[in-house]
Amino acid sequence: TLSATHFREVLEGLKAELRKAGRRFYVLLIGKLNPAKLANFPDIGMFVLITSTRSAVVDSKDYFAPIITPFELLAAMRHG
Repeated sequence: TLSATHFREVLEGLKAELRKAGRRFYVLLIGKLNPAKLANFPDIGMFVLITSTRSAVVDSKDYFAPIITPFELLAAMRHG
């Protein structure tokens, strides 16, 4: 959420890395996550969750696409 520490810095860093890699992305601002909200975006292959550490754990088995952290995205881009 916008209250997450360094939200904008993390977002801008991810956007820069995704652009550099030629990846298409969308920025969504969503309140409390639930499967129904994310189901409105069926063409998205994965979601990257930028949030406070308190709410960073999401059980993604109920969602149609993986939900990962910024760290996981960057690690995958650098090693994949």
